[in-house]
Amino acid sequence: MGHSRRLRVLIMHNRDFAAADDPEFASRADVENAARDVAGALAARGYAVETLAVPTGPLDAIAVVAEVVARGPDLVFNLCESLGGDARPEAVLPSLFELCGVPYPGSGPL
Repeated sequence: MGHSRRLRVLIMHNRDFAAADDPEFASRADVENAARDVAGALAARGYAVETLAVPTGPLDAIAVVAEVVARGPDLVFNLCESLGGDARPEAVLPSLFELCGVPYPGSGPL
């Protein structure tokens, strides 16, 4: 009888939340709750789940993707809605995932 390997899923989310007195704080911080909920749902279904909070401050997207590649997940669930406090470069991570051959569901860079 063969052993089936559990699929390894990495859930990424941003941690570049604005200050607590910012009126957008709750909606920006909610991505961490979403990541926790997705991780729980996938783990309950037998997936091996890890999370990765993208660092705050100046973003080194190449270093973040290098860490993803080093972890070697079967799939990356990208919940990053902003990078370095700015929503405009949201497509950077999917672009780098495609260049590095990292599988991910959801919208592509375009």
